[in-house]
Amino acid sequence: MDVRVCTSEDSCRYARVSELFVYEKFYRVPAESAEAGDICALCGLDDIPIGETIADKITGKPLPAIKVEEPTVKMAFSINTSPFVGREGKYVTSRNLRDRLSREL
Repeated sequence: MDVRVCTSEDSCRYARVSELFVYEKFYRVPAESAEAGDICALCGLDDIPIGETIADKITGKPLPAIKVEEPTVKMAFSINTSPFVGREGKYVTSRNLRDRLSREL
């Protein structure tokens, strides 16, 4: 099956799909075509990045590209205000805290 692979800049190239599968319930079933909204798997296409449109060979038009944001890492540095700041040992678990609070109250 021949298809058009289009970018959002209206540049298209032709490619060949060797196999097409659609999903029915939890099973992958071979198919001759897929329509908009179908979840399918294609075999035989190389180098298709996110945002390209796979369309009909004759009448296919590219869809507007979806912008994927760059990954962001957020870190917060603050002062340790825990009651156990600077302490290490055997009495730092929640059970030990509960026992201590029970004794002191």
